[in-house]
Amino acid sequence: MQSRIKKQINLPLLAILTLALMLRLLSLADHSLWYDEAFSVLFAQSDVSTMLSGTVNAVEHPLLYYLSLKGWMIFFGDTAFAVRLWSVTTGVATIGMMYLIGRDLFSKKTGLVAAFIVTVAPFHLQYSQETRMYSLLALLLMGATWCYIRGKPNPLLTSPEHRGGTDTPENEKSKSWLWWIAFGILAGLAMHTQYLAAFYLVALGLIPFIKRDWRTIAGVTVGATLAIIIFSPFLFNLPTQLSNLNSNYWINRPTLAQPLISLGIFMGGFHEFAITQALIVYGGALFLVVWILLQIGFYIRRPRRKSDSDNSNILLVLWLFIAPIVFMWGFSQIVPVYLERALIATVMMLYLLLAWLFTRAAMPCLIQGLLMLIVAVVFVIGDWAQYQVDTFPYSPVNAAMDTIHDNLEEGDVVIHMNKLTVLAAEVYAPDITQRFIADTQGSAEDTLDPSTQAVLGVRESDCIQQAAAGANRIWFVTLQRAEEEYAAAGITDLQDNFDWLATHFTADETLQFNDLNVYVYSNGTGNNTTDCS
Repeated sequence: MQSRIKKQINLPLLAILTLALMLRLLSLADHSLWYDEAFSVLFAQSDVSTMLSGTVNAVEHPLLYYLSLKGWMIFFGDTAFAVRLWSVTTGVATIGMMYLIGRDLFSKKTGLVAAFIVTVAPFHLQYSQETRMYSLLALLLMGATWCYIRGKPNPLLTSPEHRGGTDTPENEKSKSWLWWIAFGILAGLAMHTQYLAAFYLVALGLIPFIKRDWRTIAGVTVGATLAIIIFSPFLFNLPTQLSNLNSNYWINRPTLAQPLISLGIFMGGFHEFAITQALIVYGGALFLVVWILLQIGFYIRRPRRKSDSDNSNILLVLWLFIAPIVFMWGFSQIVPVYLERALIATVMMLYLLLAWLFTRAAMPCLIQGLLMLIVAVVFVIGDWAQYQVDTFPYSPVNAAMDTIHDNLEEGDVVIHMNKLTVLAAEVYAPDITQRFIADTQGSAEDTLDPSTQAVLGVRESDCIQQAAAGANRIWFVTLQRAEEEYAAAGITDLQDNFDWLATHFTADETLQFNDLNVYVYSNGTGNNTTDCS
């Protein structure tokens, strides 16, 4: 009995999952929440009816992640460590799911290597440590992918060599409809997590139609119908959301070079690297993808592999890597929605391609070792950047607000140059009066509309005069990066704010927190005009 239990425990996978948890807990609360994370926390702190109203009227993302975060916060609190821990949990679960996918498509060894690659990959590490919906999105889409694999005919699933199972083909066939029902549920939940999940799900659903696999078409149809039913409460809101994206949103139409840039982000994470590091990360990523494509071409052309189910499965993974990128890029020429982090399921397929390359492509040891070295160098650069980042977007708003809070006097007002710092500041110091200068109305950056502000509990001012109304002392918070960008673009808005403050207040001191500047002004009359003209 004891030996049977030991045999059933997958010790290598358990070790990988333990490593994944350790890497994701490392420095989890060392950097401040940033704008998007603070948005998640403030939104999840609202009551459910307010959240529902905000989702329908303003927020570009559906509700499932925020509801799950709200439930998580009830039990674990709303500290930076606690709210990020939910993403850690779903991230580690995704790694387990990657093992199952790799195992059922190729072999146990491929599944383990895929799980290890995702464990140390900077892109997945980053979004497993961020209070946003992308870690949950990856888990749901990988779950849907696994159910698709289990539902469709696949001789590998009954091969003891690949999965060590005892199910007969008849048993597998009788269970297939349960897998398609699970596929539909997970696909519907993924759409409730991020609308852009549709690009991956469409690519997945098209496969049996391309192959004319009628049995799988029937299963996909059942799953897709169930997914649509689950998502139907929010279908009516899609036209409005797309209209908002097309008129006011910060995403630009992607160029032809954008997918190539995305490859570097997928391998190294979404960080700003020094020039030498960027060349290594982006050059290494491009080289690896080209090598994978070449190896797949050589592999499927080998005569002895013609009957090998690896051919079909590797093409399936390749399709799920390429097609969603192409679909999102093409759609973004009409409505710009191209967002690398929303392609996180596609990135998982890239990691699975790497696992296949290292376990089943039959390359010479020297070449394999060189490729592993390239992957290791790229990943180390990206992981180091993730652990060390302490500037934008992770500027130390928490440290700045602690200092302000400790030195606050009656009649003080905290003014943020723009919305990028105010949301995190509201999380860390909700009891302080804070305002921020509104974005230019109708601009691509003007994404925090009044209904969203009401849900989040923040105050927008049209100009510095309005924001400073009634204040005796001002704490003016700016990002050094933004100051430099304003100056480089010749935009005088920020300097106009400084000039007005210098006219109506006395400049006392400037506090610096890495790339966050806090300018302190005192001796205001408290009666200054609120007329923006």
